Amino acid sequence: MKKLFLLIITIVFFTSCEKEKITNESDEIFAIALKGKQIMVTVCHYDSLTDTWKTISINGNALNAHLAHGDCEGECPTPLPNQTFTDRSAFMADLKVVTTIDFEEIAFGVGQANAVNLVGDEFSGVTLTPGAGSDGLFVGIPDPSISGGNNENFFASDFSPTSGLAVFSPDNYPNTDSPSPDGILIVDFDSYMDGVGVYFLDAEEFPSFIEAFDGPNGTGNSLGKVIVQNKGDKSQAFAGIHSSGIKSAVLGLGGGRDGVGIDDLSFGKSSGCGEFEKEKILRGKVKKD
Repeated sequence: MKKLFLLIITIVFFTSCEKEKITNESDEIFAIALKGKQIMVTVCHYDSLTDTWKTISINGNALNAHLAHGDCEGECPTPLPNQTFTDRSAFMADLKVVTTIDFEEIAFGVGQANAVNLVGDEFSGVTLTPGAGSDGLFVGIPDPSISGGNNENFFASDFSPTSGLAVFSPDNYPNTDSPSPDGILIVDFDSYMDGVGVYFLDAEEFPSFIEAFDGPNGTGNSLGKVIVQNKGDKSQAFAGIHSSGIKSAVLGLGGGRDGVGIDDLSFGKSSGCGEFEKEKILRGKVKKD
């Protein structure tokens, strides 16, 4: 009986060894076959002959070289159609890389006396410039002790922030009973964007708007415009635009006797695949520098 037991153990041992040997040999054969096989990778590639971007498949060994000269891994993004929005959720849905400026890190006190006049390039990726009718680039926190109406100043309680406490306005003085001028804010982007949007605060009877352009400083072709008006006291009205190749936007803040503020200025791209020179040719619509 003992001999039979030892025989069974011996058979099991040798069988296990053979299986392990076969498995190891199979892994080695597979590794050799894999090494010889071309692993293909999809990239969004710039074709200098046609000055366009196209989706191609390349050998994985060449990926780093393609990335080094500005290609990016994955398919080229589909250009977003020109579209306007009044709903922020819908606006954000097709944007994958988004920056939102809520002005919170700038404000440090309640009321007009504590307003901060921004430096235009204070935020990464964008430059803000006051336009016609604007006193500056003011950020502050609304004063709950100030009621609205015709005696409203910038930090009156009519401004209801959409996030945090701080809001933005191109004006910083009491309107009392004299109309304030319409303020203009020009937004210049360091690189081309696929979307820009903002909340207008307390946009009552006087029209406010956001308009996107394919050139800097509000120049070039208009890519879309949204007008905001008659939204009521303490209102928060979103307005946004999608279009491939937004280089700047102009925000007109309706004046009259009620000022208009903004909050949550958002801008972004439809794909993270736009960190290179690719942005400069607007998905093939503008010649590369």
